[in-house]
Amino acid sequence: MTRHPSPIRPAVPADAPRIYALIRALADYEHLLDAVDATQEMITEALFGPHPRLFCDVAEQDGQVVGLAVWFYNFSTFRGRHGIYLEDLFVEPDHRGKGLGKALLHRLAQRCITEKLARLEWSVLDWNAPSIAFYKGLGAELMDEWTICRVSDQALWRDPGVEQSCHHAAIRHARRTLFILDARLQNVIGQIMILEVASWSLGTHRDSSWNRVLLRVPRHGNRCRGLRSEPKVSYGSGHASPEF
Repeated sequence: MTRHPSPIRPAVPADAPRIYALIRALADYEHLLDAVDATQEMITEALFGPHPRLFCDVAEQDGQVVGLAVWFYNFSTFRGRHGIYLEDLFVEPDHRGKGLGKALLHRLAQRCITEKLARLEWSVLDWNAPSIAFYKGLGAELMDEWTICRVSDQALWRDPGVEQSCHHAAIRHARRTLFILDARLQNVIGQIMILEVASWSLGTHRDSSWNRVLLRVPRHGNRCRGLRSEPKVSYGSGHASPEF
């Protein structure tokens, strides 16, 4: 009896373009494409950088990556062990019904057993009936009594203590940047077009003028601004595609 190789394998850097394309395809299916601000470079760095904390298994058909499971380790204080959180599970529509989604989940379940992890968990949109039925058929327990809580983007800046701490750190950074420029101005490559410092002392905290600090070095495209431009941070929930 001929044994066929498994269609599931760990992702490698060469898979990055397909991984990113599948992430966007999943977002499009969930009507969330406008929420994707991750770039292919960001995903590549997260998966294949020097110290990755994000991982991915892919499903292959005829040498083409057609599905993925993006995951990372979490921890249960109640169980005292790590587990796996499945961030994204997706199989292209033309390749569903071949058991690839089930195989991706089976690979993660095997990892949990091998590494003595506490559990494998993920989230699913409440309107995604095909996926919910699929998961229930696998024996998954739906945690209806739990609600996902998320703080992202501007909401991260609502705590005055957090904002003040970040602001003081930004002032210290600006002070160091200006000192370095002052000491090394003759070595700067490219013409400094704008160096506008608002009317505040570097040792004084004044919110009203912080946005007015701007440094632009055109040839390199570098830009330094106050940290008022909020970082895009999101603690994501897992997603799943239908009809595996």
